[in-house]
Amino acid sequence: MQFARKQCVLCPSFLKCSRVPAVRVHAAVTPGAKNLRERTTVNLEQTETPLNTYNVKGGKYPPFKGKVLAVERLGGRDKERDVTNIVIDTGGVVYHEGQSFGVQPLGTKVNSRGVSVPNHVRLYSIAASRYGDTRDGRTTTLCVVRVVYKDAEGKEVRGLCSNYLADTKPGDELTMTGPSGAVLLLPEQHFEKTPIVCVSTGTGIAPFRSFWRRLFYDAVPGHEVEGFQ
Repeated sequence: MQFARKQCVLCPSFLKCSRVPAVRVHAAVTPGAKNLRERTTVNLEQTETPLNTYNVKGGKYPPFKGKVLAVERLGGRDKERDVTNIVIDTGGVVYHEGQSFGVQPLGTKVNSRGVSVPNHVRLYSIAASRYGDTRDGRTTTLCVVRVVYKDAEGKEVRGLCSNYLADTKPGDELTMTGPSGAVLLLPEQHFEKTPIVCVSTGTGIAPFRSFWRRLFYDAVPGHEVEGFQ
């Protein structure tokens, strides 16, 4: 299997990466190529798609605590595209590819009524397969762009939650909600030979990383593919 530029955005070797890998991936199985698939230690294929299991309001359970395991800078072309990959121990929260987790940054804000309330939850697309990078179903990954820009008056504006996440360190705890949203669908028949086209409509690379890891890294019976263009 060969990838354009670096494949570190997909596999655990991303921890040594110093720049953003290409969003456009070209992969094809070649003779003698290294088999990247490894067996998962759990089977999560029969789990129902969860929806808002953990939520501030209306969830089955209140928000859960995620523990940051790794925070790695992937770099970017400028400070407005500074990408950080964050691996989080969820304790086994079930999610599916294509969904999002919510993160509630620390601190409070004053609402329209002049009352101090906790900061709102921000949603981030999940960048790992349901098995996580550790293949045990106990972690997830968020691929976050640090939001920094200048307003009409030339003043620097920094996104609250993206900078909060990018500045976290291993061992930090995050208040998280979800999973929410729909899932990435795969063909049910002739999966291994069906052409698959991925089109980003503003999601960034995160959900595609989730998709690609499921296709190329998790050795899940019935989900093998011959190549990817």
